[in-house]
Amino acid sequence: MTTNVNGDFRETEPRPEQSEWIGALPADWHVVVLRDKYIFTQKPRGLRYDAFESIPFVPMELIPFRKIAFHDYILKKPNGFSSGTYFEAGDFLLPKITPSFENGKQGIIPQLPNGFGVATTEVIPIKGIEGASDIGFLFYYLLKNDVRVALAGKMEGSTGRQRLSKAVVESLLIPFPPLPEQRAIARVLSTIQRAIEAQDNLIAAARELKKSLMRQLFTRGLDANGAVQETEIGVMPEHWDLQELGAVAEIVYGAQAAVANLKDKNVGTPILTNINITNEGNLDLTTLRYYPVPANKRERLVLTKGDLLFNWRSGSQEHVGKTALFNLDGEYTFASFILRFRVNERMHNIFLHFYLQYLKAQKFFAQKRDQSSVNSVFNASKAQKIPVLLPSLSEQREIARILATADKKIENEEKRKAALEALFKTMLQQLMTGKLRMRDEG
Repeated sequence: MTTNVNGDFRETEPRPEQSEWIGALPADWHVVVLRDKYIFTQKPRGLRYDAFESIPFVPMELIPFRKIAFHDYILKKPNGFSSGTYFEAGDFLLPKITPSFENGKQGIIPQLPNGFGVATTEVIPIKGIEGASDIGFLFYYLLKNDVRVALAGKMEGSTGRQRLSKAVVESLLIPFPPLPEQRAIARVLSTIQRAIEAQDNLIAAARELKKSLMRQLFTRGLDANGAVQETEIGVMPEHWDLQELGAVAEIVYGAQAAVANLKDKNVGTPILTNINITNEGNLDLTTLRYYPVPANKRERLVLTKGDLLFNWRSGSQEHVGKTALFNLDGEYTFASFILRFRVNERMHNIFLHFYLQYLKAQKFFAQKRDQSSVNSVFNASKAQKIPVLLPSLSEQREIARILATADKKIENEEKRKAALEALFKTMLQQLMTGKLRMRDEG
């Protein structure tokens, strides 16, 4: 036995099938087989669905990601069920099919009209045993990444339709603290999770505010009561001009390079592709490729701070029109599925960046794309003709400042969410291994 500041620990005695993620545990914890401490819900004998006017139904799409409590279901007539899995209020619904299981889809509906419901056949309903086990503790334990990965490795079936068997879940070995500590662990993790959900709401509200601001600013300008005029793209302030993009920006195709094969950073310059532009209009450098820019093409292909990157070609029309402002230090180039817009003295680049986001939100690029192409395409010749609003430079700068402030608000809320998610991950690991001990207060 070894001791640390958190109390006495002991090494578990692994059985042949012992999970590799269970190591040293506190002395008052045990390793148990899941089926010995939890109940796998089954439909009671004699229960007839036709005795009820309606029954809650939970399809897979209503089961949330990593959210312990949810309240979404569809009321269906008893004769509307050809199949389904019986479950009761308070049951933990664990999806068993790929990719729902690997992605962390799972949840608990605490209340139901009749006390029970029917879910998709692709879930396993589980409940705790009164006085012995807490279902919230199991809910969070099964969110541990190493547990998920190990269980996913035991899924069976054809590619894309693999399933986790009930027998595998039943026989899972889990570390098992005393019941008061199970409850305390679940309560702490639930508190962090609720804070993450609150951040999601703040982020959604900040994004809606930005959309509202863009709609107001690009149709009414800075004066909400000013005179307006009708144009081919809708209403705009009367004193603004309307130009084609080609009149206010240089438009250039990126490098013709097989970027999928350019993984060696020693071969040259980082090359930005369509996967590096997010739907929110930012640059994501998680995946980078590299390209040796020819000396005779450097002037055209090396990016300058302030350039706009426009995703003009994609297999999905929702991605066409993604635009990001390049403002990175160091040398970068860009791939052939991207157009580079470099504005002249008449256009403010950040104003144009937000305006292109607005057009994308209005489905402009989806409606105007090349309908004859297998892929979604909005090439340079089409980009040249994009109608561009042209207020005075001072108005462009002020509108850009307002929308940049809205973007900063979104960024700050997303950073807070990321910090909470990191805290959740750390606490999940520490609490589920007993490295951090919790005591139930009630």
